Amino acid sequence: MAFLEDFAGRFGFYRKDLKCPSDLKIVSDKLSAANVLLAQLQDTEDGKTKTITDQNAKITEQDAKLILFSEEVISLEKEIEGLRAKLSLYEEPETRVPDFLDESKPAYRPTMQYLDEKGKLNSVQITTPQDIYPLWGFALNIVIANQWNKLSEYKALMAMWNFVVLKKNLEYISDYGDNWAPAVLTYYRKKGDCEDGVLLFMALIRAYCALVPNSNLSARAFNAVGDCSFGYHSFPIIEITEENCVEAGVSSDKAGFCIFETTLDYEQTSPAILKGSKSYFIDEGGLQNWKFSGQIKSSYSDMFNLSISSKAPGASIKQLDKSKDKHKRIRDNWKNGVEKL
Repeated sequence: MAFLEDFAGRFGFYRKDLKCPSDLKIVSDKLSAANVLLAQLQDTEDGKTKTITDQNAKITEQDAKLILFSEEVISLEKEIEGLRAKLSLYEEPETRVPDFLDESKPAYRPTMQYLDEKGKLNSVQITTPQDIYPLWGFALNIVIANQWNKLSEYKALMAMWNFVVLKKNLEYISDYGDNWAPAVLTYYRKKGDCEDGVLLFMALIRAYCALVPNSNLSARAFNAVGDCSFGYHSFPIIEITEENCVEAGVSSDKAGFCIFETTLDYEQTSPAILKGSKSYFIDEGGLQNWKFSGQIKSSYSDMFNLSISSKAPGASIKQLDKSKDKHKRIRDNWKNGVEKL
């Protein structure tokens, strides 16, 4: 008994009124409960420590990914700088007037609308191709960002075409009057009609060729204007080479001008053949691109489905069809009324 009292006294449990062994049992139970609580606190602390360790590991992993991403960004920035340096030395390829084009006869002369200082809507007629199809910086950025300049010509062409026709990039809306919006405006607005889609597509093609100087794709791409089966229309045509045909997996005898309709809203797998088309026609609206503008010579009428319109002469006075259902008519015709490459 003296030993227990001495033990209890040493640890502060001894009191004169304690009656062993029942009171000591109470103290023992409290010690046991305290030990259980201490063990629970230790487990909680261990859990927090593990959580912190795991979070630190995740942070370390994210830091490593961030370092890799930063290195990729730096590498891409260097590549862009290199491409821009090359671009500063870029000269437009020497091209001669195509045999099929008569530049003495003006092609469709579009108008561009603008608001004057009083807020009144005015328009100006555009007479030179250089004013409609400049080399846009935004188009260069898109080509570089998507690395289309690293693709073969035909794959790049299909990628650029699908970029334009997807609805998220260009939603069809009709203009009020004749308004050929600059491609940069169409890109940021993400809305436009037939000619706006063509101008955006042509801008990407020209940017691609500026970054891939051995490609003459921009010299083979034209904005065609004509009285088609679904209305007066602007649409892109591109001369497909035998090499393009091989890459597309079709016979090389199909080489020639194809229609890359941009007034659509879903992914495309193949252009349509222009020659012999029952719905696409080119009249005195003619052809134009970044360098050339004119009407098609009559001796090449079969190649381009040349249609001599009964409308009044002078392409400049014509208006492209702006009817609300034109988009649907084009879409329906594209599914069933054209011969695909």
